[in-house]
Amino acid sequence: MIRTDTDNLILAYLPIKDFRLPKLDQILEKGKIDETDYLKASTYKLMHQTTLKEISDEVYKQMQVGRRGKVASQL
Repeated sequence: MIRTDTDNLILAYLPIKDFRLPKLDQILEKGKIDETDYLKASTYKLMHQTTLKEISDEVYKQMQVGRRGKVASQL
């Protein structure tokens, strides 16, 4: 998010339901956890400082080179 004196601009948004973790998916498929447990664990992982930093870095990278590897000025 970019904040100015007059506005807040959202650069990226990741709904928690779209934040999937392959290892948790496997545990869920085996029936060892339910959807509620999955949501709790994935929410914790999503809010962890390391994950937030990785997401921030990826958003910045995509702003610089685009999702397809092209520099924004070349688009």
